[in-house]
Amino acid sequence: QRSGKRYFHLTDFETARIHLAGPFACLLLALVLASLNTFSAIIEIAKLVAIYSFVPISKLDGTRILFGSIPLYIFGLIFTLTSLFLINIIPTIATIALAVLTAVIIVLIYLIASFILEDEDPWY
Repeated sequence: QRSGKRYFHLTDFETARIHLAGPFACLLLALVLASLNTFSAIIEIAKLVAIYSFVPISKLDGTRILFGSIPLYIFGLIFTLTSLFLINIIPTIATIALAVLTAVIIVLIYLIASFILEDEDPWY
């Protein structure tokens, strides 16, 4: 018998937020190691795992995030792709700031387009 709390009350959005931690942890590992200029093989593996985690195939994090919240999926994917593109070009703090700015702009465009087209609920 299992002891401890059981989380039966989690919504799809909360589950998506939990599953977003996996790709972001791999991305954080890649960013930290890239700023130290060490372990290039581990950096490449972390990059691949972060990108692969967003593929919406059954049992992967990307599926849970996509079906939990489309704007959250778009934000996470754009943030990850932008960060991985800029990781070796500009400093780490600038990479994170520019990736957040890019992801927020893309999500706002998505939400505005959803409201203009009068989608039922663009958050899910």
